[in-house]
Amino acid sequence: MLHPGEFVLGSTLEVCSLPDDLAGRLEGKSSLGRLVS
Repeated sequence: MLHPGEFVLGSTLEVCSLPDDLAGRLEGKSSLGRLVS
């Protein structure tokens, strides 16, 4: 249980696959970077 003022850092592993005849672009989003800035 988190108490007021506490926070937890975590990470995720995500996999995205496409067929060989397709190309894509995957961009990240840093919510934590905005939180502590």
